[in-house]
Amino acid sequence: MVQDSNNKSVIMEFYANARYSETKYQAYIRGKTIDYSPDAINHLLGLTPPEECEVQKLTKDVKNIIWSEWDELIAKLC
Repeated sequence: MVQDSNNKSVIMEFYANARYSETKYQAYIRGKTIDYSPDAINHLLGLTPPEECEVQKLTKDVKNIIWSEWDELIAKLC
């Protein structure tokens, strides 16, 4: 999907330099440190994360799920 060769090289540099640790997500690109933590992405996009993750909530609910409810669960997750 990346058409411009300049963008392609920046994207490749990001993936090559992306680092994950227990406290931060960072990539060093073109002399700059880029924060790509969930909080930074939410801030950039102006999003407010939900109080409870819908996937985690649904995962808790599947312990006693009956087979007829699987289609509804899969539809929610997708």
